Amino acid sequence: MQYDCLVPCDNVRLYLKQPQADEYPDRPLILLIHGALANHKHLLRWSQLWSQEFDVRLVDLPGHGRSEAPLQATFAAFVVAIHHLVGQHLAPRPVIVVGESLGGLIALALGNAPPANLIAVAALEPPFSTAGLWPMTDQLRQELSLQPDNAFLRDFAFQVFGVSSDTDVVQDRLYAAWLTHLAIPALVLAGDRPLGERRVLSSIPSLIAETDRDLLRTRVSDRFKFGVISDTGHLITARHPRATFEAVRGFIGSMPLVP
Repeated sequence: MQYDCLVPCDNVRLYLKQPQADEYPDRPLILLIHGALANHKHLLRWSQLWSQEFDVRLVDLPGHGRSEAPLQATFAAFVVAIHHLVGQHLAPRPVIVVGESLGGLIALALGNAPPANLIAVAALEPPFSTAGLWPMTDQLRQELSLQPDNAFLRDFAFQVFGVSSDTDVVQDRLYAAWLTHLAIPALVLAGDRPLGERRVLSSIPSLIAETDRDLLRTRVSDRFKFGVISDTGHLITARHPRATFEAVRGFIGSMPLVP
């Protein structure tokens, strides 16, 4: 059995998908969160690896996929909506949030003030600053040119990434502060293909700058882990799904009370 539903979360309804019937009630629930301009389907195939050991949910971020657009497309509004989802609708089950790209940033933000049932977070290729992210900037500008009347997209691109169709200047949005006050165990995974200068590539390079990698290395402790997936760029779940799964699964397995 599987189900799909719209769940009221703060002032927006989020689309939540359960790909198969629950089989592991004694284990934490895995919530998978996609990145910008995507939806839950991007992680649906990867979720099959998780479904062999855990019960899984996938969510569409506000304004993405089948979820409603929020009144304001700010990063804070996204965090509040997912916090509500985890703490109100997925409780009382313990939850581990695994997010890719923007979803990873949201996971880390949740880890700073987690709902009571959130026990760990994993962030896959979260971009900690936005001004130099030319692959993301190019993609957002293309979408803005194709959808000039999409008010949510305009607001989202500017509020979350500092990108506007009115200027070539990108206002930097900085997210590394979410590493500072983590209250629960956290993992960050990065690809190893460097961002570099704008160029034609067959796939998106890593969006984690070297300066941010240095910061991540200094944060490593018993409760915070940083790892690199070899031979991949930004979309590590698509390029190396098994290796990414095993890295996150190993992190989860190292935690107390998680088999």
